[in-house]
Parts: sequence; structure tokens; C-alpha cells
Amino acid sequence: VDRRRLYTSPSIYYSEKAIYTEPSMFKGQRARIVLQCRQKNDFQVCGETIGWESDHPGVLISPNFLNSELEWFTTKRGAIIPYRILIKMESSKIRVQWPFGLQTVSLTDIAKCDPQDFWRVGDIVVTSQPLTVGAIVIPPGTLGELKTLKTAHENIVDFFGKPIGLTTVSDSWVRKCNPSEFLKAGDFVEATSDLDFQGLGVVTVGSLGKLTTLKGRCGYREVDWGSYGSPVKPICAVRDSHVKKVDDSKLISVGKTVRALKDMHFPKPNGRPNETTLVCEGDFGTIKSVTELNEDLCTVAWTDTALLTRCKSATDFRVCRPSEFFAQGDWVRPSKNLTFSVSSPATSLAMVRLPGKLAGSITITKDTIGAIVRIGIFDD
Repeated sequence: VDRRRLYTSPSIYYSEKAIYTEPSMFKGQRARIVLQCRQKNDFQVCGETIGWESDHPGVLISPNFLNSELEWFTTKRGAIIPYRILIKMESSKIRVQWPFGLQTVSLTDIAKCDPQDFWRVGDIVVTSQPLTVGAIVIPPGTLGELKTLKTAHENIVDFFGKPIGLTTVSDSWVRKCNPSEFLKAGDFVEATSDLDFQGLGVVTVGSLGKLTTLKGRCGYREVDWGSYGSPVKPICAVRDSHVKKVDDSKLISVGKTVRALKDMHFPKPNGRPNETTLVCEGDFGTIKSVTELNEDLCTVAWTDTALLTRCKSATDFRVCRPSEFFAQGDWVRPSKNLTFSVSSPATSLAMVRLPGKLAGSITITKDTIGAIVRIGIFDD
């Protein structure tokens, strides 16, 4: 049988299948490309050859053609003339858990919440006025951890270093802390001066370490210096005045989301000699490895191209601020009023106070908060 044939299809639905046009990512959108052609009427017709009928019996690929007539072929030279490039762009969608259930929205429908906009269990709070609990006076500026969201305007807080147990406070008595206002286990810190640990080594000013635990109630904390380039190997106790918290947006570490500072060409994996893949200025990526915490060279996985490259943090990319991107688990609010059809009971969102109400359709306003549960290009 002569298999030297040129194949086309009368159906765009068939032509766009991934087996024929491999999708490419561009600026956060998925692109599919096919060629539109003119063809002489001397072709033969056959059915689909991608196994669709066996996987989806009786289901049409195209509303305009039978599955048995989706492939045309010819052996004649010059019988097919490509004359137009067709591009289909598919945008990422976001699945959000709202007070009444899950709904799919576009990137332009929502905005990321500022962490100060809402309360959740585990937040660090600080007293804004003196509080008296029995015989104990809690001065302004005392830190505590939010343990329970009790009512619409009250919370249960565990104040650090105060022998009073869990305390019910009004929202107006405390405020939520900014991350820069407190230290917690897992934070990266830097030495504010040279620290001599008496024979264990010297940590120089500016050296980075990771806060492990609070050693006691006397103001000492334990820091792991040895894992981050310092000659001091053990975990050492320090006072709060010996260290300061590192601005998270400036820290180069595994898992951080970054953006390209310029257009960059990298060799294409398994490509031909001199064939490259372009990472565009502004493209997002994720740091996968760092040579050392203080080093400049990192391995970055770029989102649009699925490319893994070695890059320099000083010249090739910068760490993103949380407000620049969406991620699973982020808290968001509508950028405009959104109306959805609702057919299921209301479900509350853990750790956030939200109204829950439900009828055939519902409009959520810009002060409603939801949580992202999925991001990507998918069918509803």
C-alpha cells in the first residue's frame, strides 16, 4: 500500500487535537496552531485514526461531520495550498471556593486579598490598648496567636508569655500584625552584629540563618546558622536584638515565584543544534534549586515553557511580591460584582467569616472573600 499521502481534515475540532498540534504556552495562555488550506477536489475520504470511536462510542468529534469522514488524503503534488494560520488562545481559569460553593472565574474577575483584610486561625496579633484579665494587665504591644474565631467581632487569643491561658478579646482590642513585626519558627534572619559563640565559631554581621524554635520565655531563640554558609555548625541561642527578620521578597530560596527581567534564549531540550526556546521578559517561574543561600546562581522552572534553566538572580530574574500572582490557597475577592447560578447548599470557608445564603442565583459583591482551589486551563 502506498502510504505517501498528504492528509488534511475538514474539521477544525479534529485538526486541533493534541496529536496533530501540540499546545504551546505563551504569556500564560495556551496556544494551538493549525494551517487553513485550499484543496483540489481529487482527494479520498476516511475516518478518524486517533482511537476516538473506541474511547467515545457514538460521540461526534465535530458537529458538522461524521467521525468516518474526518480525514482527507491525496497523493497529488500541488493539490494542497496553505494560505492562512489559525491560532486558538485559551486563557487560564481559576476555581474559587465562595461561601455558596465552587465557581470558575477568569483572572480579571478577582483580585488577591491583602492579608490585613481578614482574620484566620494562626494569625499573630498585637494588643492596641491595655487589657485587664483578672489580676493580670496586658500592656499595649503584647503579641499573641489567634486560636479561634468565636463570633462576628470576638476572637480567642493565646498571649505569649502571659500565664492567663486562652483569652476572649474584641476585634477592637487587637490588630493583626504585619509579618515584619514578629519572628516565628521557620523565618530567615540575619545577624545584626558579629556574634561569638565561645569556641563554636563566629557569625559575622549580615550572615543568614533560620529560626528553629523559641528556647524559653527569657527572650532567647534558637537559630540554625550552619546550613546557610556560616562556619558555626550547631544551632545556637540568640536574643531578639541579635537578629532581624529578612524581607521575604528579597530572599532567594527554593519554591519562590520569580519573573524574568529580560528576554532570554536557552537551548531547546532535545532540539536541533542552535535551536532555542525563548523566555520572555515578565514570564513567571519557580526556583527549584539554589547553589547556596548567599549565591547568585539558581535553577528556575519557567511556567509557560516548562523549561528548566540556570539563571542569575542579580541579572536574570527577581522574586515576585505576593500581590503579583495567584496561587492555590490564596484568598481573593471579586474585582466587580459577580453573578452565579446556585443549586447546592452553602458551604463555609475554614478560618474566614463569610455570609452563607442560598437560592437559584446569587450575586457576590466586592467585599466577599473566597479561596482559590485550582488554577490552570481546564474544562468546567
